[in-house]
Amino acid sequence: DQLLAIHEECFPVRYEKHFYDKALEGEHFSVAAFIAGEHSAHVTTPRGVVNSVKYSKEAMEWSTTPASRPPVDASASPAPHLRGDEEEMAAVIISQISCQQEFQDDVLRDKNPLHKVAYICTLGVWPKYRQHKLAKSLLQTLMKKAESDEEVKAVSLHVLTTNQIAVKFYEDNGFVRLKKIPDFYLIGGRSCDAFLYAKYMHGGESPPSFFSRCAALIQMPLSFFCSRLLPRVNGMARNLLGCSEESCGYE
Repeated sequence: DQLLAIHEECFPVRYEKHFYDKALEGEHFSVAAFIAGEHSAHVTTPRGVVNSVKYSKEAMEWSTTPASRPPVDASASPAPHLRGDEEEMAAVIISQISCQQEFQDDVLRDKNPLHKVAYICTLGVWPKYRQHKLAKSLLQTLMKKAESDEEVKAVSLHVLTTNQIAVKFYEDNGFVRLKKIPDFYLIGGRSCDAFLYAKYMHGGESPPSFFSRCAALIQMPLSFFCSRLLPRVNGMARNLLGCSEESCGYE
């Protein structure tokens, strides 16, 4: 319920139940950040969440004053993103770490079937806990996990082209844009474009771009021309000048 609530709040895309099951059962690498209440010492991590990071409300530097926050009705039932004794899921990251063949988009230049990609499925922070570097903390946790496996060559993700906050966040954290994918998302019956981003490690390299492939196609006939035709042109020039290769000095 907590995972479902934070995803419905943070993302316009709706996920099937099996997506949350994979996160809770450990099939996906999942890390949740919790804001600890006064009785948090008696609260255990929910079953299946692979990792959890706890923060204290008192230790956080709030961007707004306590008075500006909405009052809490003690008699009301807990919000779906809360768990027992006031411990609250504030942020979560879910990543699929798999061999590159399992992903639709090419991220790596090398097609070695053993090489892996850590794909960020979702990274979301409950709105009232944003601006406290929780997303950066969870991203760093994933990066450490990826860097611990030599076979992981990249961390990748898709992001809405219109989500400029997310675009800036990933670019500020060293991700490079690989391409724009038209009509990648279907949101509210409307097709939306996405950017594909990646950050490389352990010698991983990005696939050749469209322009580099075009340059390679142009380079092939030019190389042929230089290797086959230029020697003939040089010979014709020597004959016209009536001199030997040593005496002309044209080279």
